[in-house]
Amino acid sequence: MKHLSTFIFSLLTLLPLAAAAQHAAPRKAALQKDNAGTLAVETPQTLELSYVPAAYYTPDETLADYYFLASSVPATVKSGEVKMSREGWLLYADLYAEPSDPARLPEGTYTAGDGTAAMTYDASYSYLEYRNAEGVIEAQCPLSGNIAVSKDDDGRYIIDTKAVHAGKTFDVHFFATLSFADITTTPDNLPQLARDVRTTFTGALGIYMGNLYQSNTGNMLLNLYDGAYDSETGAQSGQGHCLQLCLYNKLFADSKQATVVAGTYVMGRSFKRETWYPGIELEYNGMTGILGTFVQYVDAEGNYAYSYCADGKVEITETDGKYSISVDLITKDGYVVTGTYEGNIPVMDQSDDQPDAHISTLTEDYELTLDQVGVTRIWHQNNTNGCGLFLADIGSPSGRDQSIVDNGGDIFRIAFLTAPDCTAMPEGVYTVMPNREASSFQPYCLDRGHFENGGDLTGTRWFHFKEGSYLVADGLAPAYDGTVAFTRNADNTVTYNIDVIDDAGFRITGVWSGPIEELEEGIAKVTLPGAAVSFMDNETIRINGAAATDAVQVFAADGTLIASGAGLRSVSLQGSPKGVYLVKVGKGQTIKLLKK
Repeated sequence: MKHLSTFIFSLLTLLPLAAAAQHAAPRKAALQKDNAGTLAVETPQTLELSYVPAAYYTPDETLADYYFLASSVPATVKSGEVKMSREGWLLYADLYAEPSDPARLPEGTYTAGDGTAAMTYDASYSYLEYRNAEGVIEAQCPLSGNIAVSKDDDGRYIIDTKAVHAGKTFDVHFFATLSFADITTTPDNLPQLARDVRTTFTGALGIYMGNLYQSNTGNMLLNLYDGAYDSETGAQSGQGHCLQLCLYNKLFADSKQATVVAGTYVMGRSFKRETWYPGIELEYNGMTGILGTFVQYVDAEGNYAYSYCADGKVEITETDGKYSISVDLITKDGYVVTGTYEGNIPVMDQSDDQPDAHISTLTEDYELTLDQVGVTRIWHQNNTNGCGLFLADIGSPSGRDQSIVDNGGDIFRIAFLTAPDCTAMPEGVYTVMPNREASSFQPYCLDRGHFENGGDLTGTRWFHFKEGSYLVADGLAPAYDGTVAFTRNADNTVTYNIDVIDDAGFRITGVWSGPIEELEEGIAKVTLPGAAVSFMDNETIRINGAAATDAVQVFAADGTLIASGAGLRSVSLQGSPKGVYLVKVGKGQTIKLLKK
């Protein structure tokens, strides 16, 4: 298992460290009414703004302050003071709306106010300013009317308002990317890129980290480059971007065989399949490292800047070893990261996975083959801890399906948890419980696969029976995660959609549709053609209705014959050990009973 500390260290060996960069917000100053438009500055017809020196976000529980500066020429904010590259206009906008995560200014019309209501702007702190080449303020102009906020298809902001100068009203138009830094959070230690990244990647390298933090999924760091890089280490060796995607998908039993797995990946912090982990800074032994998905940029002078991805999706397809990748992400500061890649992806193995103890015999993902099963059987087992427990067999483990007896193959047992008053299995999507504690049982969950006291694997689990041997299992796996969807069809059949993960981290999937046999008590009382078998007082097996010529045999779980005879009506298990017993009635009619 890749430990977290080892994982962070491996990232630090790939990424250069940089000095911390602190940014101070500009002083929020109110409009000086007496100077508004009094100096000799020409009134523009329409003022175009396309630069954002700073944008800051201050959230409250119900109201957030979106305060930003937009300029007509390049400008920066250093130590709280605005520095403009040359003479030009500067817009101060102090808008209020509902909080958002990440911080994104909501679209709509903002009316003049005092900063106490959503969808308003504080007129005292929202105005235009003109500065000459020496940075001297030559005019301040109040805004007139509303501020209209919208976005284009690429997520860039369009902001329109009006201002008054020397008694004349003119239009103010802003069009650019607008991203807000949350000043209530801890500042980033590493320098931030603070811009969109829209590129075409020309190189790729996968780094397989294995079963990170016992997640039972395989962690793949997929680096995409649009500049020069070292194919042996993954480090950038020239100007350009590196997008590191921290992907989670299937776990490889042999890490040397690890590849990038195709799929659509969405942001998640659970380490589940087809998710990517967002980018965050981590302090480790006095160093700052980055965990998750982020952009690293190297400029022509060798300086580094970073941008941490927070939302979006990654689409990966693969055909004959050739990959096609499309990324559409948003950083925690609201910037866009998009790009594509076409080509091969070599993979470095940095996993230190060791074989873990598990029940499953699988070494790869598994697709169920259930087409030889002719009927599913469902019965209500009992009520426990406020839930009803229904068991469903797709293929019988006790010999009721002759095709399985003769040919072997897959069977699947499902332990559905329902509301306690259910008299029949309800439709729905059932999720495997995260643990085996009965106190945590909830309706629309699945009991995890587990061993009973008698040594029998039960709960939700898969078995494969060996061909040519009477119900001898050569494969088994308990369900530890995932879902089973149960549907009742219009033609009185049912459908199961199975998508679970076993305790070794492998995926088991399959779909079965067909007729249903709803039994009374399952293994406690099972009615078969010609006979009904029940277990009385945990000691005596009763066989009712078997023909006088029907051969009845009772076996222990290890195959030892306990009793046999034609037309037997009862078999005593008094003095016999606890465990599973098999009762075979007639030709191929076998059921399983549990002595507790």
